Amino acid sequence: MLILRGVKERDIDLLFAEELVSTPEFAAWFGSKIGLDNRARLKRVERSVISATRGESDLVLTYDVDGRDTAVLVENKIDAVFQDRQAERYQERAKEAIASGTVAHAHTVVIAPVAYTRAEEGFDAIVRYEEILSWFKDFSVGDARAMCKVELLNAALGRAEEGWTLVPDAASTAFWGAYYDLVMSHAFELGMKKPGKKPATSGFVFFKPRGLAKRVKLLHKVPFGNVDLQFDGQGHRLEEFQRRYHGRLDPEMAFELAGESLVNRISVPRIPLGTPFEEARPSILGALARARQLLAWYRREVVSEPTSSLRVIR
Repeated sequence: MLILRGVKERDIDLLFAEELVSTPEFAAWFGSKIGLDNRARLKRVERSVISATRGESDLVLTYDVDGRDTAVLVENKIDAVFQDRQAERYQERAKEAIASGTVAHAHTVVIAPVAYTRAEEGFDAIVRYEEILSWFKDFSVGDARAMCKVELLNAALGRAEEGWTLVPDAASTAFWGAYYDLVMSHAFELGMKKPGKKPATSGFVFFKPRGLAKRVKLLHKVPFGNVDLQFDGQGHRLEEFQRRYHGRLDPEMAFELAGESLVNRISVPRIPLGTPFEEARPSILGALARARQLLAWYRREVVSEPTSSLRVIR
């Protein structure tokens, strides 16, 4: 019998690292969960990789995809809150890796339990602990060593369910409630979901307008000063999009990379976290107008395209 107490994120980091290196089936499964080609082969796993200026990645995986390296920067969360600009700094490190020439592509990924809600904000992909646990259970039938890992994951999930709670911040909750009211009265078609209690670190608004494809997101990255129409996993098509829509973008728009994703971006004033709503209200109204502008562009330019040409983003 194995009894585990006090499981930490670093324990799970080491479990993942060991399993990725020692079990090709797990490395291939994990790659498929984050959208890598099924020909991807894991080459290297690094733990606690520190950038001099942009923070630390819990794990950095390097996959070979048809002779070109792809970096996967992994943030592991059980019950700790996100640090300031943590998701954005992961994206910055991904861009830095590509710019350095060491890899051709880079993904940012967060691993977190279902109880850790909205963990995917700002990351290219999310893999849930429950999915990983299910994989281990299926793969470990009759294997005592693997069953120990199952118990370790169970202990981590128990900590997440019992120990992690969203720490609501009254000012942040009031801010997002007022933001929602403003959307409902001035930009109803954007389809914002009514927010519940919010932590002080909440900074992204995901809109849910009708007709938006599954892999396309419309969001206001409040503290970063961006309103983005985001095409998930389409970063490799930047030049194609620039050619296709040359002369068909509004003057304020520009295609940019966001990790492995592609965004049609309009810059708006940054709103630092903690800003009183009434002070931010004019900037939010401007951002809502930009979100409506991006939505109108998407419906005019993308939805009308032949299905065969842009199938992957429909």
